[in-house]
Amino acid sequence: MSEHEQLLAALHQQTQAMQALTQAVSELAQSNRDMIDYLAHQQGEGDDQEPTTYLDGTPVVGRR
Repeated sequence: MSEHEQLLAALHQQTQAMQALTQAVSELAQSNRDMIDYLAHQQGEGDDQEPTTYLDGTPVVGRR
């Protein structure tokens, strides 16, 4: 295999890897959007109350 053919093969592999990475990032972004939608739905629309706990359940100091 010539140097030119090796370079083309390497570029082809790189392109395939980048396409796979792009797909994975797109799936992660969609998963994040789905989680945000779910959490927003769980809180209810128009809920303007200040949170009393952090996401790990620890109480926010100064709030009840």
